[in-house]
Amino acid sequence: MTSDASIYPPVVYVDANFLIYLFYEGHNWQEKARSWWFRLIAEGTVLAISNLALDETWFSLVSCLYKKDNPNKQIHPKRLWWAACVQKYLTVLRNCYNFVTTYSRTGRIRLVGTKYETVEKAFNLMSSVPLMPRDAFHVALLQQENIDAILTIDPDFENVPDIKVYNWSRKPT
Repeated sequence: MTSDASIYPPVVYVDANFLIYLFYEGHNWQEKARSWWFRLIAEGTVLAISNLALDETWFSLVSCLYKKDNPNKQIHPKRLWWAACVQKYLTVLRNCYNFVTTYSRTGRIRLVGTKYETVEKAFNLMSSVPLMPRDAFHVALLQQENIDAILTIDPDFENVPDIKVYNWSRKPT
């Protein structure tokens, strides 16, 4: 269920796509992500961020920035190559890290993690709702933390019962 309501939830789970574009300097969606962030702050909404979303954000930022800087090169699958890429783009990752740690300390970000029950719930969700594995983990984490809203541009979450989707690609109301 998509929510375009002018009332924001007290807590919203943040999908990685929001964080990626919040920190992807110069991307045409960065301004939309920032507009949502400022609106959520003004409304007092707490962002729930999982280790899964952070991993996906950091990995995607490194991948996107590498592709932007090297449009004619392929991403190399070896770990040592990735470690060098992480070092090259560490400033962007550090900005994201500082954002999360700073706002966590103020209570504006709540970090959430996976428990055994979350793994079981994610597996069961994949058989009842058409979700990719990573999305099933996100929904399971939402349910584990009693959060009923997600900030994302991924339309797959619209098929999940009892979850309000806040599509940040639209202008916040």
